[in-house]
Amino acid sequence: MSEQGSAMSGRIQRSSTQLKLSKMPPESLLPWLSTTGSLTAQLETVLGKKLQVRRVHEGFKLMSPQMTQQIDPTGRTRQMAICREVELMGDQGAPWVSAQSWFVVSSLKGARRRLKNLGRTPLGYVLFDRTGLECRRLINLTDQGWSRRNIYRWRGAELLVIETFRPEFARLVYQHGWTP
Repeated sequence: MSEQGSAMSGRIQRSSTQLKLSKMPPESLLPWLSTTGSLTAQLETVLGKKLQVRRVHEGFKLMSPQMTQQIDPTGRTRQMAICREVELMGDQGAPWVSAQSWFVVSSLKGARRRLKNLGRTPLGYVLFDRTGLECRRLINLTDQGWSRRNIYRWRGAELLVIETFRPEFARLVYQHGWTP
């Protein structure tokens, strides 16, 4: 399925969203968990201003066997990756989304090198740049909140992006009726 989003969200081809849940997310949060396009752009629309990114960690980590399997089902060895952990900040400095991005080091060649040192730049500014972007997604409940685990195919490489919607954001979505 192909959808057209805002200029920043670019073009997305969504190949699958799998819901294997023992508990359903709050109805008000479902659109945020299942939307396509740039979460950065959607949060900026709600905020009415540029999104602030608080970098928690950016550096090398060994991917777990499960993560490696998700990016490359034929992969039998764990991969060294650049792991970037950030918080996407809402009003008054409250974290709305915790995000982890995993980029296999050996895949960061050519245009993909831009992912090496993003710092406080939102990942959405880079990923959703008018190129086709295929995404596989799993949604689950974690200790921190409802999460979407996205496996993007970007410029010929697989990237794992995990976005967890914090309880404060879920409360505000319910309270204000925000939609992506």
